[in-house]
Amino acid sequence: MNRRKLTYFITAAETLNLTETAEIHYIAQASISGSIAALEEELGCKLFDRSHRKLQLTPAGEYFYQASKRMLEIEDSFVHQTRYIASYQDHTIKIGTSYGFCFAAACQTLADFHQNFSEVHFQYDSMDNDSLIQQLKEKKLDIALSFHLKDLWAGSDYEEKVLQSCRYGVLVPEGHPLAQKKIIVPDDLKNEKVLYPTNYIDDVPASLINLNKSGIFPYKTLKANTVDQIIMTVQVERCLVLTAEFFIIGIPTLFPSVFVPFQSDIPSIDLTIIKHKSNTRPAIRQLFNYMITHCSAK
Repeated sequence: MNRRKLTYFITAAETLNLTETAEIHYIAQASISGSIAALEEELGCKLFDRSHRKLQLTPAGEYFYQASKRMLEIEDSFVHQTRYIASYQDHTIKIGTSYGFCFAAACQTLADFHQNFSEVHFQYDSMDNDSLIQQLKEKKLDIALSFHLKDLWAGSDYEEKVLQSCRYGVLVPEGHPLAQKKIIVPDDLKNEKVLYPTNYIDDVPASLINLNKSGIFPYKTLKANTVDQIIMTVQVERCLVLTAEFFIIGIPTLFPSVFVPFQSDIPSIDLTIIKHKSNTRPAIRQLFNYMITHCSAK
């Protein structure tokens, strides 16, 4: 029993006319008659009553018609679903980001890409830098986005591109004298409490540590960069926040403050996109190139 025989039978059961059935399927009437006869022989029962002027379904034929329709609909459904799942997997990109990743330009570029290429889906996961490296090597991630990974990739197995560099600055509460400055220099912070939010102590730039050791200004390192922790510390300790510009997203709306660029030898943070060269799926290459073109332009 094959799909073609069932399709011919279903059409005949709906039209009750073998000539019309043959025309619908663009084959000879004899082929339709032969196919139905073979189906009846296989089932061991008559599906049509041919004793009347017009074809009629037998009770067995009526049941078989309803069952055949349901069976073919189910088959069409799981075939379609199987193909969809295969297509979905091929168009799903697993993106890993550093903890606290909130680079506005990159997030907006990802949103623009999804709007333009809605068939591509993203799965996101945030993790520490060591895990990012390991999962990209093991191909559990397709793309890594981070602002700390540029110097961690050795060898020629990876493609990487700096999308943007982010400057450091000081988040200053409104009304503070430093809020009026165009640029803040280390000497401006001599008598200030300065908070440096970070996920890991190792993320503190050596130049910032040297500034502190030199007594140019005191600062406190907060081993976390959640907005709640930053705001609580600022409100309790009345301190300023020295941070990369992209870390302040959302903070000024929660307490009145301005971001003033900081002039020092602290290096800028580079937003980097990385993929394994062996990962050649078209959707991944498409996103990689899109990020390079559009995120760099924002």
